[in-house]
Formats: sequence, C-alpha cells, structure tokens
Amino acid sequence: MNTWITSDMHLGHFNIIKYCNRPFTNVNDMNNLIIDNWNKVIRDEDTVINLGDLGFGFHKLESEDLKKRICSLKGKVKILIRGNHDKRRNEEYVAMGFKFMQKELVMNQILFTHRPASLRSGIKYNVFGHIHNNDLTSRDYSPEVVITDKHKVFTLEHHYSPILLEEFIKDDSNLALKRIKK
Repeated sequence: MNTWITSDMHLGHFNIIKYCNRPFTNVNDMNNLIIDNWNKVIRDEDTVINLGDLGFGFHKLESEDLKKRICSLKGKVKILIRGNHDKRRNEEYVAMGFKFMQKELVMNQILFTHRPASLRSGIKYNVFGHIHNNDLTSRDYSPEVVITDKHKVFTLEHHYSPILLEEFIKDDSNLALKRIKK
C-alpha cells in the first residue's frame, strides 16, 4: 500500500483553466485527464490525501456524471482536506468514496492542510496546496504563518497527477520558500 497526495483538482471548474493557465480548451478534457491520471497511478489498496478543492459547481444537474466519475477514483482510503471550494456536506463526499473529510490531518509528523499553516511541536513538515502555480503572497494564507523550509506546496498544474508522498517529501523543488515573491 502506498500513500499519495494531490490537490486543487477543481473538477468541473471551467474558470480554473484560465486562472491557472491549464492547457485545456474545455472542462471535460481537464476532468478526464485528471481522473484518468489518478486511476493510472493509484491502486485499489492505496491511500490518497487530497489537499482540498476537489471540485467546483457540484450543485449543478450536469455534474451528476462528474460525481459518478469521482466515485470511480481508485484507492482504498481517500481523505479530503477541505479547501475553500469544498462546501458539500460530509455525507456527499462519503457517497463519492471519501472516508474522511477534515480541515487538517497529522500523520507521521506531517501536517496536511489546504493553505499553509503554522508549525507546531512534533511536526516535521506542513504539506499544503491552494497556491496553484502562483507565488506565495500574504493574501494566500494567514499573515501569522511564517513560511520555513518545512513548508512544502503541492502544485497539480505541474503534472496533473497524484504524487507518492515519500517522493514528494524528498523533493526540495516543492519548498514553499522558493515560491515567495521577492
């Protein structure tokens, strides 16, 4: 069993294509690639931690097919760290195959959040999403948070696929300090 991370899929969110310069002409192509890439790397026995913003606009009738596709995402344990767009009731996420929905998760001395968070005793890293392919600015997170070399940002726009947590932690190219605008 492997543990994977992903974030900011924004399934069903057409405007994210423009906001983040995603290389898609329509939301269906984006949804299909992200879901297909997930299912290519994730095995049925794996754990996946989604750092938030799973989708957007699930209230619309035309999103029923998208909900079915989300149900088809592989993984034994799927955890959703709630992002600013994850506004559904827990029961709805459970119906889409998620086991846990919470604001943050601490596992193996790693704090998983949607936005950067302050480090606390016993935490080796804060792994977060939300930033996309942008620089970190104070408007992206609480001004009380001091970004250190223990903050690592996941950016879906670099590969449109989940990454093994172990590989992500070892990779220094995802250090949040490198994303602070000078």
